[in-house]
Amino acid sequence: MNTRNDMGEFSEFELQELYMKIGTSTKHEECGAVGTAEEELDAKTITKNYRGVPVKKRTKGAGSGTLKLNIHMNYDKYCQMFGMDDENALKAGVRAYGMDSKHPNFSLTAKVLNEDDEIKYKAYPVCTVTSSQSRKIENGGEEVAEAEIEVAIQPDAYGVGMYEARAEDLEDTELAQTWMESFTSDLVHTSEDDEPGI
Repeated sequence: MNTRNDMGEFSEFELQELYMKIGTSTKHEECGAVGTAEEELDAKTITKNYRGVPVKKRTKGAGSGTLKLNIHMNYDKYCQMFGMDDENALKAGVRAYGMDSKHPNFSLTAKVLNEDDEIKYKAYPVCTVTSSQSRKIENGGEEVAEAEIEVAIQPDAYGVGMYEARAEDLEDTELAQTWMESFTSDLVHTSEDDEPGI
């Protein structure tokens, strides 16, 4: 029977940790317990026609995508994601959501396990919430509802929307140790020749 090591596969089974860096934060911090996560990365296809007939097609990544989360989330981080803080206009302890609430950009890092508890690290360097707030209360319910949040993945300065690395493939042990809290796009690029493309 083949194992993952025989076949080189990695089936994402559990998103164990999700960290966020937002606003003036200097490091990523744990932001909640994820129930489900659904990732879809965009691609675009370019077609070359000759006399009206497609003769060549090339598909490449767009650097963008969508991440859908069902999550029990840290309240302060939830409010920040939806632009609910306005220290100049609100009294201490009050949050509000309305016409002046702007959803800021933020960065996410994740630790994902396969069915054998092997680790993959993921990072989404430029994100913003695109969904409206959606929360459900069920009096007498037997399960606490998770918040449903849809996140737009956007390309960073290198044109990349998502990075990932299996822990066993990382030769840089410091990178593995610092990925979750200190990830930046520059941290994973190799040389001065690898300059940002946009």
